[in-house]
Amino acid sequence: MSRDVLTTIQSRMGTFSKGQKLIGRYILENYDKAAFMTAAKLGQTVKISESTVVRFAAELGYDGYPAMQKAMQEMIRSKLTTVQRIEVSYDRLGTQDVLDKVVQSDIEKLRMSLAELSRADFAATVEAIVAARRIYILGVRSSAALSDFLTFYFKLIFDNVCQVQTSLASEMFGAEKIDKNQSTRDYLGIQGSMKGKKLSMEVNGKSISYEFFGDNPTIGNTLNAINKELGKDNLKADIEDGGALVIRDQNGKKVDYTATGDDNIAAMLAARQTSSYTQGQDAILNVSVNGQDMTITRSTNNVEIDGMTITAKEEFGYKKDENGNVTNQIDPSQKVTFKSSVNSDQIVDAIKGLITDFNEVMSEVKSAYSTMPYKKSDGTLANYEPLTEADMEGMSESAIQKYEEKAKQGLLFNDSNLSALYNRMLNVFSPGGEDEALLRQMGISVSFSATDNSSSITLDEGKLRDMLDSDPDAVADLFTRSASAGNASSDGLMQSMKTQLDRYAGTTGAVKGILVQQAGTPLSSLTLMNNTWQNQIDSIYTDIEKWQDKLTAQVDKYTSMFSKLETLIYQMNSQSSTLAGMMGMGG
Repeated sequence: MSRDVLTTIQSRMGTFSKGQKLIGRYILENYDKAAFMTAAKLGQTVKISESTVVRFAAELGYDGYPAMQKAMQEMIRSKLTTVQRIEVSYDRLGTQDVLDKVVQSDIEKLRMSLAELSRADFAATVEAIVAARRIYILGVRSSAALSDFLTFYFKLIFDNVCQVQTSLASEMFGAEKIDKNQSTRDYLGIQGSMKGKKLSMEVNGKSISYEFFGDNPTIGNTLNAINKELGKDNLKADIEDGGALVIRDQNGKKVDYTATGDDNIAAMLAARQTSSYTQGQDAILNVSVNGQDMTITRSTNNVEIDGMTITAKEEFGYKKDENGNVTNQIDPSQKVTFKSSVNSDQIVDAIKGLITDFNEVMSEVKSAYSTMPYKKSDGTLANYEPLTEADMEGMSESAIQKYEEKAKQGLLFNDSNLSALYNRMLNVFSPGGEDEALLRQMGISVSFSATDNSSSITLDEGKLRDMLDSDPDAVADLFTRSASAGNASSDGLMQSMKTQLDRYAGTTGAVKGILVQQAGTPLSSLTLMNNTWQNQIDSIYTDIEKWQDKLTAQVDKYTSMFSKLETLIYQMNSQSSTLAGMMGMGG
């Protein structure tokens, strides 16, 4: 077709049936998704039958749905220019809810991030943040709001967070931050009332004076009063550089000023410095863990002991001299005792949820490759050929849908990849050796059902709780250890499951998972265009096109031959008539 799919749909929207309009609107609004949907998936999304989708493609002039799908993919890959993209985005918005569109777009971006983000890089970033002595968060212009957001939540987790809001070294490296709600009198150490006193200065040859009308104004109020006068010349005063009063122009450049007046308020603000730096020291803790004495030294006040994080808020546990200074002598009377226990309920609930989800997924996988194609009442397999347009004309939508459901039943029967995935995932819970014995000891085992010839994971909650009480470290190790991390010779349950899931469903890296290579996944759009099944379908359609071309050539050939034959017959009849006439005359 000479026109692209979107233009064709838009121009013919008024002529479509109700079901066709649903398809058309969805494609216009979600063409980037629709281009990679099967006819069945598109029909399911807009709640109509697959056959209606097929008829819609034919209505647009395509040989079938795959041809329309291919046209949409080609449009996305090469035919959609920048201008067309802008036009399509405008048409997709139309008069619809802009908020809904923006949120849906964000959801799609998050989904893409989840598929493409490197787990290793993410883990390394988290580890770097956790290990940092101090966490600096800086955001300017449009990212300032993100900086505030991140700072707020990081401060709920960490005690060493610093949000950098200016370029001052004093802020980045710990100089005192001025509270502008404190009183000017206390800040400057002035005795008595501030009322009647004057803050006077000369800036760029202009005299500025402000008289205090209150007994104890705040620093913020004082700055606001000064800035009312300075603002007339596009200047602004603030407390910075560790506590001094600084005036800057609209470009941020410092402006010199001279303090004047008998009260010397401006002079005191100019000379005020609160910035100070005290050499920090490591936190030192003398502890006894399970009867073993040890001294722990850390560069932060956060210390992890036997899986428990302790934050020291002040100095304790040491004797002080006559001047109140802490000595190195331990004071046993100030010792602090902790007793750790395992939160069994939370762990049991997590493991129960894991096993429930695991069994549900494995049940679906088992059903997919063990369900046989639909059989007739006599036990023979039914042969459901694809419906033609003529077939569908005499059928209702519900009848078409039921026919297609029966036709799809058992399509994955005996699929070797699904069968292998099922067995490999079950083998995770049958590792053999000490690990399998430990699993059985904590009440986790694999059970087999002869009814449907399937296996599932079972849990004895009582045994699991007993194991958590007696040896919680063994439970944690069996679930979390990783050989790749270098702390174990074999993987635990979670890493073993991840290994198999990556093997079959991985979407990152150069080599995708086995099932992704076979059928593609919406989590990685490119795989929908390049996978084993899609390549086979493309090959079949290529062969169909070749045979159609050959058929057309043969039709043209025989049509030409029949035309020549008709011409010869006409000539023969004409000559026969002539001869007959001549013979009649001769008689």
